[in-house]
Amino acid sequence: MNEDGSNVRLVAPGGSSPAWSPDAQRLAVATRFGGGQNIAVVTVDATMASPVRVGFDRGWHAWPTWSPDGSRVAFTSDATADDFAFQGFVVDREGRSRDQRTNGFSDGVETWPSWSTYSQPAWSPDGTRLALTQCPGRQSTNCGVSALVVTNADGTGTVRLSATQGYIRPTWSPNGKWITFDAPSGIRFSSADGLEQGMLIPNASSATWRP
Repeated sequence: MNEDGSNVRLVAPGGSSPAWSPDAQRLAVATRFGGGQNIAVVTVDATMASPVRVGFDRGWHAWPTWSPDGSRVAFTSDATADDFAFQGFVVDREGRSRDQRTNGFSDGVETWPSWSTYSQPAWSPDGTRLALTQCPGRQSTNCGVSALVVTNADGTGTVRLSATQGYIRPTWSPNGKWITFDAPSGIRFSSADGLEQGMLIPNASSATWRP
């Protein structure tokens, strides 16, 4: 819609979690394809062409977010496992290449608490890293014990920065030096290397950075 609320248009049936591409020409959304939740990219213009599915043809998908250069979308899906065992993936905006970027089953045992799920990916401003919420086991509606983790965009070098609780909505500062995230006590912060941490705003949530 326009900023004054006029010209409302349907982008994707059953859609949620819309994310604008950096050039403001596309939206990535979690939407319904074939009865399940998937990720679609929609070109926002006068034609409003049909959404292009970029996720898998199976499983549940969520939390799409664009890379800073607009060429890729990170999201989470249980397509390679089952029943909300979310892992992080990166796909090009045409859906031609889908690559898993987290491995919660590295020990080969798919039972809690020996494996982890990942959600809410957030790109670093330079596009080289992803911050995510890490949860032990299969947790679709809550995450009683969680952690802030950072991994390289190619899936290597995963580092656990801070233990917390719940889905934490990590957000990078524009200079890439800091990450804010939700905690039961309020909005906390961590340096990208995890060496400096603290409370930013108590009794608050869902931080966003000024560009």
